[in-house]
Amino acid sequence: MKTGIVLFCAALAAGAGPVAASAAETEADPPSVGDFLGPAALPVPEPLDLGELQWRLPRRVRREGNRIFASLAPGEEGEEARATAVLDPALFRGRALHCLRFRIRAKGAGIAKPRVPYHGLKFMLRIGDSGWNSAPNRIGDWGEEEISFSCEIPASGVESATLYLGIERCAGSVEFDLSSLRVEDVGEIQPPVDRDFRVSYPPAVRDAGPARGVMLAIDLEKISEDDFATLEKWGANLARYQISKDWKKAGGWESNDDYDAYLDRALDILEERVLPWAGKHGVRIVVDLHATPGARTAAEENRIFHERRYAEHFVRVWRRIAGRFKGDRRIYGYDLVNEPMQKAPAPYSYLAVQRAAALAIRSVDPDATIIVAANGYGHPGGFRTLSPLRLDNVVYTTHCYAPTAFTMQGLRNGKREGLARWPDPEKGWDKEYLRKALEPVLEFSREHDARILVGEFSAITWAPGAENYIRDCIEVFEEYGWDWCYHAFREWDGWSVEKTWVDYDPATMRDRYEPSDDNPRKRALLDGFRRNAAPRENVGTDDELTKPGP
Repeated sequence: MKTGIVLFCAALAAGAGPVAASAAETEADPPSVGDFLGPAALPVPEPLDLGELQWRLPRRVRREGNRIFASLAPGEEGEEARATAVLDPALFRGRALHCLRFRIRAKGAGIAKPRVPYHGLKFMLRIGDSGWNSAPNRIGDWGEEEISFSCEIPASGVESATLYLGIERCAGSVEFDLSSLRVEDVGEIQPPVDRDFRVSYPPAVRDAGPARGVMLAIDLEKISEDDFATLEKWGANLARYQISKDWKKAGGWESNDDYDAYLDRALDILEERVLPWAGKHGVRIVVDLHATPGARTAAEENRIFHERRYAEHFVRVWRRIAGRFKGDRRIYGYDLVNEPMQKAPAPYSYLAVQRAAALAIRSVDPDATIIVAANGYGHPGGFRTLSPLRLDNVVYTTHCYAPTAFTMQGLRNGKREGLARWPDPEKGWDKEYLRKALEPVLEFSREHDARILVGEFSAITWAPGAENYIRDCIEVFEEYGWDWCYHAFREWDGWSVEKTWVDYDPATMRDRYEPSDDNPRKRALLDGFRRNAAPRENVGTDDELTKPGP
């Protein structure tokens, strides 16, 4: 029998109107997960005419008839060999928020593994200054086959766009067949639904003041009670527990059994160590399923959006977690998908899968707070197209690293000199810039009465003025009344406020840090924690408080 979850997902994928959760969807005995999703009928692609492109061929790139050849010899790894063609903006007119898929046949020879993952093979589109969209990298030798990428057209439209074919910063050669170049409109990633819905919260959530905290370590075995004692000393009252092994690995977690073995250990640590320590020291926990079943595709999309076995298992996993921790007041909420990425219409959309998981959670714990992310790695811009779930007691989450040219500078290319600064009046980088970047989140929050959690924000250790960025972010979050978690606490030294950067070794591509009890970044963060009221009551010693049950 088709369940309410099936009906919702099919309607959601088709862009239907509001679908309310039925009583059956929240009963203790949930519908079968086996047929919880469509799959959705996908739009029929519309071929588009690229016209006659004029290709610019720099050194190391040549054209013979309908084929373009690009190569870099060993020793030229610092160079680029990329043909470029400017696209007519008319191609994108009237297609805001639609996805375009670009396809071409190509073959490669001797392509070395680049030092950083975004170098190498280039079949890529740049739309204005909004970023790059590229086919997944390939290494070694591979015969002629189709490669592709998809991109979403910005809501603001397109004034300029450039297509790239070639190779950059790694040795090897690649050949492209221009006669096979195609582009097609494949429709919207997620048509809007339920845009009139306003979220309500139970008094315990509605009346709670902002929660302020950190992201915990990746290596769950290393989390200690000292971590929570330190957070209590600092005044933090929230921590994001990231279940994140191989979360972004292409083709990772192929086996659901292997995934479950890892997850079971992570949940044991959560139950036996983390929650008791958190309760004792007045810290609540965000359970963050950073790694989802199946992990990611080579294009960095979550496989739960494309493959039924992983989508179904994702829902089963969340129902199991909710049953295990039902009624535990030490848990702030369940963070369903960390930084979801869906680049084109998919059988199981990022929103449909999250709602299916939310209904599975509510079927065993009707009072659980659920945390939902927008598409596009949790970027604030994803809120422009995010629809609410038409479920109450749902917190919506974003991550703030804008502008990455400041917050992540040198993270992959080893640059440590001539760095960008914060603030920078010439670039318009200041607190007002942050307000503008976060505007889609603020508008969503006001339109739907939604509580917001900034699950991550940070600036790399060596970024000049990182303390100013941290302070400005916190002040904006506080202005809006949002909860927030700094990224990260005792995870990687490059984000740590307990370390300062010393120098970088280009030969090993490693940074050196030293411990720091006091530094400007740490002071900025601790000033934020001081906004918390008097330390919260101990939430972990009284069984009636920690595990109240139904």
